[in-house]
Amino acid sequence: MKYKKDIPQGKSALDILTKEICYVKISEGKCESDLISGWSVKINALNIALDLGFELNAVINKKSHRVK
Repeated sequence: MKYKKDIPQGKSALDILTKEICYVKISEGKCESDLISGWSVKINALNIALDLGFELNAVINKKSHRVK
């Protein structure tokens, strides 16, 4: 478990839309919740998924124009 000062606060594509709840240990050894905007592994995975989604959407749109 991380201390409150160690909570990652990375910027992701969803940063302005949502935050996650993370449970952290405060200095007295007690736990409390705090908001987290993201961490590098999750941000990278989200960016890859969004890029793949945009690429797939472009392919679908291109193929649907041929069918018409």
